[in-house]
Amino acid sequence: MLNGFGLVVPRYQWIVLRSPFMVACVETKMRGQAYPAINDSDFALLLFPLPPLAEQHRIVAKVDELMALCDRLAADRAEREATRDRLAAASLARLNAPDPVTFRDDARFALDAFPAITTRPDQIAQLRQNILNLAMRGKLVPQAVGDEPATLELARLASSQAKTRVGRDWVGDMSVPIERAFLLPRGWAWTRVGNAVERITVGFVGPMKDQYVESGVPFLRSQNVRANCFRKDGLVYIAPKFHERIIKSALQPGDVVVVRSGNVGTACVIPSSLTEANCSDLVVVKRPRAVLSAYLCYYLNSLAASHIEVGSVGVALTHFNTKSVATLPLPLPPLAEQRRIVAEVNELMVLCDRLEASLATGEDTRRRLLDALLFEALAPASRTLESVV
Repeated sequence: MLNGFGLVVPRYQWIVLRSPFMVACVETKMRGQAYPAINDSDFALLLFPLPPLAEQHRIVAKVDELMALCDRLAADRAEREATRDRLAAASLARLNAPDPVTFRDDARFALDAFPAITTRPDQIAQLRQNILNLAMRGKLVPQAVGDEPATLELARLASSQAKTRVGRDWVGDMSVPIERAFLLPRGWAWTRVGNAVERITVGFVGPMKDQYVESGVPFLRSQNVRANCFRKDGLVYIAPKFHERIIKSALQPGDVVVVRSGNVGTACVIPSSLTEANCSDLVVVKRPRAVLSAYLCYYLNSLAASHIEVGSVGVALTHFNTKSVATLPLPLPPLAEQRRIVAEVNELMVLCDRLEASLATGEDTRRRLLDALLFEALAPASRTLESVV
């Protein structure tokens, strides 16, 4: 070894062996091999940058200095992250257990302060969830005295559909008293999802291997359903003739589809762009009537998850069915307030999107600042070399 002749400082040798230069050399030697490994003879032939001993000592001193600086930066950042986490948790805790007297001020403080104390995508996801939780509890928009109570719309729907629910296997469960998770605002009503919609069915369940075609009727699967968002990626198609055969699971704009397996309970609204579609193994909420599609979708992706987790809808976390959706307790506002809630949530979700975008921008800015810091740290050495030359 070079070190045996006193030609290399051990610490310098360690730095070289850990450097991107040496990693690239090793990867070049291993290229094309079935097993990623390098033998002793090949390793001994690798290039090794060897400056004079005095310069090796200067390099080691500078690297150690910069590594210590990186350690301090990492520790400072970890401390800042911990402080932000505590501030975010404290702010959101006030919203999850609201004080009626201070709630409005607490909510405004949390929403105003969150951009400054949020640095990670998981914190944005937490904010999204808290916005939905507030909306579903009637804490996001004010109630209006003139709004027609939700009970009247429910009564009209029940009267018009009195004969259509005979024989369904979950009808008896609809009359079971609802366990009220929280106190509702004026004009709201506790009901079940099945009482607020025209019909709940399930997507086609059966072999599909030979039914997919290059173009035709869009055919949704669970991977096309994201929380509050239809995802076109991975969308497949079926022939119109097969679509007619399984018309029971046909979809229309405004229907709500719910994932049965995997991400259980995840829901999205069928967009207006899908004028004709079908689906596989999804719960389909057809034509919501006493509830807006967007409001129901937001609910299924927020408070409904808590019912699933505690098993109050009688379903395992691995599977969802029509009965699970139909009997799910639903805090239902007046239709007019539902529209206000949806508009406010949409606006706040746009804010969350901007916050996520700003995180990416902020990371890029921090990276440029770090590059500049390293340049300044190394600049004196460069100027010294230039003056010597």
